[in-house]
This record gives sequence, C-alpha cells and structure tokens, in this order.
Amino acid sequence: MTILRHALSVVAIGLASGCAEKSQVDPAARYTPEAVAQELVFRYQSLSADARVLQPRKKARIAEPLKGDELKKSGEAAKKEDPAKTAEEIVEQTGRTIRQVAPVDASTFCKKVADIVRKDGALTEKDRADLARRLDDLAGEL
Repeated sequence: MTILRHALSVVAIGLASGCAEKSQVDPAARYTPEAVAQELVFRYQSLSADARVLQPRKKARIAEPLKGDELKKSGEAAKKEDPAKTAEEIVEQTGRTIRQVAPVDASTFCKKVADIVRKDGALTEKDRADLARRLDDLAGEL
C-alpha cells in the first residue's frame, strides 16, 4: 500500500511541475542529415526494381517563395503525403522535408545527406551512386 501511495505522489508531483505539458522541442530538431538519409534509404529499398530508376535532372528548378493564399495554406496542419511509388517521388519528398527542416541551409543539409547515402552499406554501389548523384543535383537546386 505504501508503494502505491509513493508512486501516486511521484506522478502527482510530476504533473504539478509541468512534466505532462506539451514538449517544447523544435520538431525540426528531430531531422538530422543522418535521420533523413536513413529514411530515404529505407523507403528506397522498399521500392520494386522498376521503380528505383532515377533520371538525371534536365533543368534545375528553384523553389519559389510562397505567396498570398499559398502562404496561408502552408501554416495549416500538414497532411500526410501518399506513399511514394517511385524513386523520383521519394527524392522529391526528401527535398520537401529538407526545405522544411533547414530552409536557410538546405543545400548544405542535402549534401550531408548525399554523403551519408554514399557510405550506406545497405544499398548496392550503383544505387548509392544514383541516389547520391540525384541528391547532389537537388542540393544545387536548393
């Protein structure tokens, strides 16, 4: 009985001191280049061989700043994206993630992700080279 009373008092103290409040940790802090690279590799490996084809970018696209209604929409709750069905879609989704978590230094962040992918032993050498090349192209666009 005293153990139960002690446990309840510890919980009550924790609640009173604010331990149960919403975390003040920045959500972008969860995304390190290592975490983004690991997620990219995991998602890439789940694709069929036909879906893993990556083409070099023909023309660099630079993300334009949001305006008016788009800016308002960006502040709304993010909707979960559909699962990517191709390697191109995975790279594009990774690019969006990088822009969100490192908007000021997205190019450097993306280059770090590419370097990590180059060293990942879970992929074949060709897949590592293709993904890293595509990420380097993306870094040039950011």
